[in-house]
Amino acid sequence: MRSHRTPLTEKTPCLYHGRYIRHHGGSAMRSAIRWGLLTLVLLSPALAAAYDVPKEIEIKRPAKNKPVASWVGPVKFPHGFHAIHNPCKACHHEESDKSLGSFLPCSQCHNKPGDAEQMSFYRAWHNDKAYSCMGCHRQKRLLKQGEPPISCTRGCHPLPTGGAQ
Repeated sequence: MRSHRTPLTEKTPCLYHGRYIRHHGGSAMRSAIRWGLLTLVLLSPALAAAYDVPKEIEIKRPAKNKPVASWVGPVKFPHGFHAIHNPCKACHHEESDKSLGSFLPCSQCHNKPGDAEQMSFYRAWHNDKAYSCMGCHRQKRLLKQGEPPISCTRGCHPLPTGGAQ
């Protein structure tokens, strides 16, 4: 092993290379770091492409859950738009397989009926936490990062044509 007093040009045993080599003051480590960073930069687009991001999804309440109001139907959610402006973890706080980018649907965990329990389907979208729709939209308004909808009928739940609330 090389001590701090061994000249850099002297051949010393290297555990990494498995033979005697000339050490040059850590240049091998700097080179490894550079190659690692270059590899990461080059692979980033491929890793991002591993996530299949749908342009729009339809969010439906679980069949066992009663609707909160008769006029509330499935929500057409512009997922692609939100994916461009927010990191996945902003909403998907549980990931099913990090290597493949396959996310659990919110209703997998948030499926309890009613609106009082934290794990209810309703609370997944309507609470003050930043990972819910309402919480995120309110936070963005407070931080003056746009005017996302916070009204029921002007945002996610448009009234049926000719219908009343």
